[in-house]
Amino acid sequence: MPIDTLKAARRPQEDGTCSPEQAERIAVFLSDLDVAGATKEALNDLEDRFTERIDQAETRLGERIDRFDEHIDRAADECQSIKERLTDRFEVRIAKLERRLPVGHAPTVAAIAALLNDLIGPRCRTA
Repeated sequence: MPIDTLKAARRPQEDGTCSPEQAERIAVFLSDLDVAGATKEALNDLEDRFTERIDQAETRLGERIDRFDEHIDRAADECQSIKERLTDRFEVRIAKLERRLPVGHAPTVAAIAALLNDLIGPRCRTA
């Protein structure tokens, strides 16, 4: 909404609160101001644009989080698969060692199996 500089200059003169020179300086000062008023409609439009941009950003962020979750799930599945393959390989090797060791060395095999259980989990079996 523009400022009526003429009205702004006349009122202080009429009220006797300032001289004509002071009123003129006030009018010049006010006319030099670049006053941009925002209407309610303009503010509503701005709010709508911001809301839309925030919604778009939230959508993009949600999509990125979903892709990241999928990546984590695939990595977890791959880790589990590797763990299972290693466990199977250790079990095969322990079985081979059991067959090669004399009967009195079962405690040694049990100790090795316990160590492997600590490393890869409770899937290793003992004799």
